[in-house]
Amino acid sequence: MQVAMKWNRKQQEIKNCTRCAEDLPDLNVVCPPEILYPDPPKPVQVIFVGVAPPRPGDHFYSNGKDKLQLGLFKILAKKTEQCKTICDFLDNGLLLLHTAKCPILDTWKPNKKVSLHCSSIHLMKEIESLSPKAVCFLSKSIGLPVMQNLLSKWGISTPVSFGTVSKVKIANHWTHFIATAWPGRGWENKTE
Repeated sequence: MQVAMKWNRKQQEIKNCTRCAEDLPDLNVVCPPEILYPDPPKPVQVIFVGVAPPRPGDHFYSNGKDKLQLGLFKILAKKTEQCKTICDFLDNGLLLLHTAKCPILDTWKPNKKVSLHCSSIHLMKEIESLSPKAVCFLSKSIGLPVMQNLLSKWGISTPVSFGTVSKVKIANHWTHFIATAWPGRGWENKTE
């Protein structure tokens, strides 16, 4: 129950957040976002972290033709018999979150500065509250620097390279971290 309360409180905080717009006014961040995520599975086995901020009504959880959803489900289907729908995804203990919760005006592209700023405020607390077994960042150019930044906040001072697994103790719980490629064409040949 305590995990659910922390999660719900954090999601309400995200829903009302305007920090990126206030702290990074030159980037035209559109916030606050809507509630973005379903209730997390219990327990959370793996959190996948996307970098493109979700667009209201058109993202991983709301659009069956979302490219990230299609790519990730294709890869996961090779590993588990049932991972063809969002319900299957959640039933397998999987969850997708984002480095940045809000998009930038007139673009769908992620921004490293926004991702670093937002993730240190929100993603870090989401990971801490869910205590997953693993966190997989789906990007080298943005996901890796965000992961390195968060790991440094959790006491890992050694640089972590792309594709390397790091094990971190967060609040008496060990979690594995990796940054890997976005699950598009050829992804399965890079990381399995």
